[in-house]
Amino acid sequence: MLIKSFSCSRFAGLKEINVQFEKGLNVILGPNESGKSTLVEGIYATLFKEPRLRMSVKSDREFHERFMPHPDGDVIDGEITICIGDKEYRLKKEWGVTESLQLVTPDGTIIKNAQTANDILKEILKFGSGTYSSIVFAKQRDIKEAIEQILSDETSSEVSNILMKTMMELDGISVDELDKRIQNEKDILLKRWDLDKNCPVNNRGINNPYKTGLGEVLESYYRKERIRLSMNWAQEAERDFEEICDELKVKSKQILDLKSKKDELEKIEDDVTKRLVSEPKIERLEKDSDTLSQVCKEWPIKEALIEQLDNELKTIFPKIRDLEKEKENLRKAEKKSEITNKLANIDELNKKIDDTRIKIKQTKNITDDDIAELENIHKEISKIEAAMKAGVIIGKFNKINTPCDILLTTDLKSKQKIKQGETFTANGYVKIESDEFELELKTGELDYEKLKGAYVDNELKLKELLNNLQLENIEEAKLNKETLKRLKNEENNLKEQVALLLGDKKYDDLKAELKQLEDLGQARNIEEINGEMEELSNKQMECKINKKSAEKTLQEWTKEYESLDKAFDLLVEKKMELKEIKNELDKLAPIPEEFESAEDFKNSLSHIRDSYEKVQQEYSNLKEDYYEYQKSLPESTYEELKAAYTKAESIYDKKLKRAQKLVKIHEAFEKTKEEIGKTPFKPLADKFTEYLCMLTDGNYNQGQIDESFDISLQNKNGVTMPPALLSAGTHDCVALALRFSILKYIYGNTHGYVILDDCIVDLDPERKKMAVQLIKQYAEKNQVIFTTCNPEIAELLGGNIITM
Repeated sequence: MLIKSFSCSRFAGLKEINVQFEKGLNVILGPNESGKSTLVEGIYATLFKEPRLRMSVKSDREFHERFMPHPDGDVIDGEITICIGDKEYRLKKEWGVTESLQLVTPDGTIIKNAQTANDILKEILKFGSGTYSSIVFAKQRDIKEAIEQILSDETSSEVSNILMKTMMELDGISVDELDKRIQNEKDILLKRWDLDKNCPVNNRGINNPYKTGLGEVLESYYRKERIRLSMNWAQEAERDFEEICDELKVKSKQILDLKSKKDELEKIEDDVTKRLVSEPKIERLEKDSDTLSQVCKEWPIKEALIEQLDNELKTIFPKIRDLEKEKENLRKAEKKSEITNKLANIDELNKKIDDTRIKIKQTKNITDDDIAELENIHKEISKIEAAMKAGVIIGKFNKINTPCDILLTTDLKSKQKIKQGETFTANGYVKIESDEFELELKTGELDYEKLKGAYVDNELKLKELLNNLQLENIEEAKLNKETLKRLKNEENNLKEQVALLLGDKKYDDLKAELKQLEDLGQARNIEEINGEMEELSNKQMECKINKKSAEKTLQEWTKEYESLDKAFDLLVEKKMELKEIKNELDKLAPIPEEFESAEDFKNSLSHIRDSYEKVQQEYSNLKEDYYEYQKSLPESTYEELKAAYTKAESIYDKKLKRAQKLVKIHEAFEKTKEEIGKTPFKPLADKFTEYLCMLTDGNYNQGQIDESFDISLQNKNGVTMPPALLSAGTHDCVALALRFSILKYIYGNTHGYVILDDCIVDLDPERKKMAVQLIKQYAEKNQVIFTTCNPEIAELLGGNIITM
């Protein structure tokens, strides 16, 4: 890609310039402040700066402040012609009060839509504005600062990002860089796009779009949606314009129709005016006649109605009184039923109380003392038994020579016979007796006789106490006590229920009250009584209202006409006067049938005149709106936007398909990534070494760029030079070598261009000579635009010299 020409009417201090560039070397020569840098800025802005400046954005605000003419200029422009092979593209932009963009393609197509033009430029420029700004348009001091940052190891990521961005757009890169390139391409395509859901992340559509960090898929989606919205707006604007045109046609016809009608009615306006004077009299007389006719007709009817309503009211009052009495009897019947139910419940509860009292009398009254005494005796017996069970004695009666009865006593048990060979056990005491001997065995210090005596005494006490209480055991005593307690609680509960039912009355009072409510007779239900009473009350109210209304009407008529006869006489007078006025009207020109009266005619004529003036004014306003709508029509028609939308939709589909394919490629790439091993920056480092050696006349013959983008320099003696020891001239050589190596790396075999701003001014004569040779060598296949204020350097370079 080559720049053929640049021109502008005004850009900062530049006025009416037209610069033609050639292939190869172009030298822009001029003193300081002659506009060399401004020319380069104009070329860059025309290529990359959007026409619409947003003053809220810092970069746009700075651009406006730097390049807008001072003090009163409000517009700047730039036009550039670029060549891709034998194809020419002409791009023109304006900034300021007239924002515009126009791209003319090789086939002569003129494109003014910014998005469409930017898509084409993006395709032909290959790289983004950042790459051009950092490499192609970069000033020498910026390159030198970048080298210092790399060598200082403090901000290497800033420059490495530039190299990474440019080198990822090339072929023949290392596996790691290819991986990064694929990932970067995925980011470029899919940033803030949810590929799984096929929509923006967090579903932020065109109504709530992301402002920054857009991937190409999301950007193309937003572009498509913006065109769709513009298409809808254009369709609405065109529809509004068509409606204005239709309204103008309608208003024009209305004006003609109203004028024709106005002229026709004005011919008979005088006769109608005469009618207008008489019509109110006729209207008043007809109204009075109608009123009097109605009064004469209804007067006797009202008198008869009042008499009829009086009779009805006399029959309604006794019926309402009877219903009130029936309603009172119904309330007494309900009270009687309530008392009857309450007495029945009380009688039932009293019976339960009597039954409970009988059960209480039948239940033995066991006291707490009785229970305590029984438990104490039982405890003593248990203690004695426990003492006897302190040990275990096991014995067996094996043999006796002289047969006789042998008696055995164990512990607290009674004597029993034991036979030869039987085994026995005891806890603390054994006694064996016969006619011939007596044997007693006991454990420890056990006083068997004392324990046995106490055991027998306590058993007798327990048995005697249970007999006195007529109980079998202690458990029965406890059960009797709990049963008695429960029965007493039941009795108290039943008494409370009776008291609750009686309230503050006595049983006999309820009986007496019930007796008074006997012989009430049969009563209807309350709904039926209330329904009949409501019906009679409504009828009574209606009669009273109607009677009062009729009496009021008669009072008013009597006050106005005195009597029916006088009202009739007045009616005859009104009708005669009405007839005389109508005879006079018959002599005048008739009112057209479409009008009900002369007043209607005058109102209509006035309305037509007002309408005629109003429609004329509306027509005039519509004419103004017509011009406004015509001006506000979008530059692109709905059909053009529709075509653009189809194209944008196609681009979106392509971007989306590319992203989907790229995801698949990345998955396949990951599987084979470990098998690939290359040195990422070897081609760049080799070319950098070649240029560096040439520029320094062999003083530095080795330049390395590792995967971290760290640059190291080695002199011809093999010594790696510290960054602090590099001279200003060496810095310039390193910067120029790095720049040309990067350009060679990113352009490859295609033609490109570079803009250099006096980058060899600080070199010694020998290195300056080698730098000129390198620039000329590079210009053999590419375009170089070199700016300088030094005529000697311009003469050394030669080529197409452009004087500013």
